[in-house]
Amino acid sequence: MAYRNYQDLKERKPTRWWHEAIIDDMLAHPTATLAERATRLDYSPNYINIIINSDMFRAMYQARRAAYTTALD
Repeated sequence: MAYRNYQDLKERKPTRWWHEAIIDDMLAHPTATLAERATRLDYSPNYINIIINSDMFRAMYQARRAAYTTALD
């Protein structure tokens, strides 16, 4: 798959299914520690930490969190 430019890459780059799984877990268990989350998702805490600190993940989480908050209100 070819991308026209960096903006096109950012818009079309597929996200990993585990990004969605981590976000689901974060919304379901907002007070959980990183170790608890890692145990539930069967990943190492270091790996989850790398993912949740990426720009792409943060943007996805903020969008999902906003939608979740709106649905609750």
